[in-house]
Amino acid sequence: MKKRGVLKAIVVTVLCIAGVSPAYAQKLTLTLDEAIAAGLKNSESVKAKQVAVQSAEQGVRSAESSRFPTVSVGARYTHLFEPITAGTTAAIYTSSQDPVSLSASLSQVITTFGKINSAVRLSEAGVSTARLALEEEKRSLSVSIQRGFYGYLLAREMLTVQEKTLSYKEDALRIARERYEAGLIPDYEVLRAESDLESYRPTLLAARNQVENSLIAVVDLLGIEGVWEEVTLVGSLEEEHTPLTPEGLEQQALSNNYSLRQYGQSILLQEVQNDLNKRQKNPTVSAFAEYSLKSGVDSATGAPLYWGEDSWEGDLSVGLQVTVPLSNLFPWSGENAAIAQGELDRKRLGYERDSLKTSVQSAIETLLRTIEQKESQIASNRKAVSLAERLYESAKERYRNGLITSLELQDAQVNLNGARLGYLEAVYDYKTALFDLMDAVGVDRL
Repeated sequence: MKKRGVLKAIVVTVLCIAGVSPAYAQKLTLTLDEAIAAGLKNSESVKAKQVAVQSAEQGVRSAESSRFPTVSVGARYTHLFEPITAGTTAAIYTSSQDPVSLSASLSQVITTFGKINSAVRLSEAGVSTARLALEEEKRSLSVSIQRGFYGYLLAREMLTVQEKTLSYKEDALRIARERYEAGLIPDYEVLRAESDLESYRPTLLAARNQVENSLIAVVDLLGIEGVWEEVTLVGSLEEEHTPLTPEGLEQQALSNNYSLRQYGQSILLQEVQNDLNKRQKNPTVSAFAEYSLKSGVDSATGAPLYWGEDSWEGDLSVGLQVTVPLSNLFPWSGENAAIAQGELDRKRLGYERDSLKTSVQSAIETLLRTIEQKESQIASNRKAVSLAERLYESAKERYRNGLITSLELQDAQVNLNGARLGYLEAVYDYKTALFDLMDAVGVDRL
């Protein structure tokens, strides 16, 4: 710890000399809601999902562009080494050696009998899928931050318990020394109390390390740049009671559970794809217009005419085009096989979604029973702590008066320490069960 402090001081000094303010120069204090907001803001995964939504929206625009006319222009230059001639006595040039042609064309789809609409719907469904993934990324990250936040609070509260237990052992050692000096107990009682105190110090060190590790994990989730020691999380690990009903939670799950919503989106995508596959058999009707200009030629010399009257000739053509795909009219065609496969995939997805609904309902019922059990465990552990505190105070007084040995006092300390830790773990387990229920229902708050 001392080496870390010296290294940190050196880094800060160097940065200050360079005129740079270190990222961790200002301490950051965060409540749970502030931590969640910071995590959502900094998450690279959330940013990636946001870009995916934007990309899918561009896919819709691309699909819709098929409804609009297509316009193109062109220019062409050609060099002919052998001029075209006519007649037998004198050459008549019908094309210059360096002709130039210009063209402009316009094409407009009149109807595809629903193919474009289906393609647009397919792209829009892709946008919905991308937005669903973004929502789930945010929700999942929020729950993960809550888990980590309360995991840190648990570690901090457990450290407090271990520190209190250490102070009890220090009190026991002090009492032992006082009684030894008074000639009431032999010196081995003092040695036993001192040994018990020293053997407990590694437990306290492990608890401190757990606090640091838990804080590092939360800071990593938040995506905060800088040194984790400069982040302070504000909150407390307290009992809570959240009224829950199976029916309400199951209804929420049908609307919010990510896996169920994924299946819903997959079924929608499959239905739209099936519709598009069927419409591929339909003809496409489009109109076109093209105007072209071609440079003239001096028939006597073959020189190109680029300027002047009658130097260019223009042609205009307009018409309709009907395209009918014939191959998919045959029953053995690949298009018909794709349609049949799509219908089967739609049925498969429906069965899988129904099976998942049953699993989600079972998970909710199981978690509700777990939460009820944890509530009972919290109440039981709360009473255990109260009794262990009374027993410890009694044991401490009896030891002071020489009515019990130091081993019996140590037993009282161990029981009180275990009761307090058990109570904290029960409160945290209750919250963990709530987080599991949030994941099953598909929400970030209950």
